[in-house]
Amino acid sequence: MSIKAVLVDFDQTLFDTKQARQLWHQDKPDWNRIISYVPHFRLYNGWRWVLSFFDNMPWGIVSRNVKQLISPTLQRNGLKFNPVITRYGENGRERVSLSKTALFEQALKHTEFADLKREEVLFVGDQATDVIQANSFGFLSAAAYWGTLEPDKLAQTQPTFRLSTPLDLFNVLLNN
Repeated sequence: MSIKAVLVDFDQTLFDTKQARQLWHQDKPDWNRIISYVPHFRLYNGWRWVLSFFDNMPWGIVSRNVKQLISPTLQRNGLKFNPVITRYGENGRERVSLSKTALFEQALKHTEFADLKREEVLFVGDQATDVIQANSFGFLSAAAYWGTLEPDKLAQTQPTFRLSTPLDLFNVLLNN
């Protein structure tokens, strides 16, 4: 097993977004109010170090959140990921929310990921569905326990790796 690229979920995996979470689960989310929370989203400890150490590796984001929230958060924190694939597709032009599988397929079309086998890509996520969908797609999976809001459900999955902190990812990437 050789990990050659990493895709990461955004909410509760890369950034602590709990403050705004209840707002985007409303029937008609107030996106202006949600976006006002961007300065308060905190990058989990350890990520900056892992990303800088493995900066020669392709890193992307696949998230069911929206680009209008993710892009300014990344910019504010000086982080660059390519690709950033969100719930309405890469360009945010789809009319309906896409499945995680469709988002994974879009990510694999990027130059950095195009020549890789699925089993060479690691997806890091905080929800049981993240692990299940990554596994069924053929990716390696990592369960991110530091931000999960559903630890019991996550514990019942079969991830390739279980991570307590983002720094655990350092050992995974170094040894695979």
